[in-house]
Amino acid sequence: MFTIGRGSLAYLANCAGLSKEVYFAMLDEQLEESVLDKYPVNATSFNTSGNNSDVDNQNKDSQNKGGRPTNNNPTNENTIRSKTNNSNKQPKPNS
Repeated sequence: MFTIGRGSLAYLANCAGLSKEVYFAMLDEQLEESVLDKYPVNATSFNTSGNNSDVDNQNKDSQNKGGRPTNNNPTNENTIRSKTNNSNKQPKPNS
């Protein structure tokens, strides 16, 4: 739920066995103490790309869309064949 987008915080608190009031009070306290500034989110494949390990830079750089960088001059035979045949645009049996 939280890797794709932000879900309901009240639901998350409930799943953790906390009342939403206690959870929200804890979140407010963490905001007041700037906890996320002191301890940023761990870098994972969900919030960084291969050429950008700093989560904050991803938000500041509007050109960085995340994901794997493209190679304009591929040397791999299969990559060249796939790009020549436009294979990624072909209909797939399960789509």
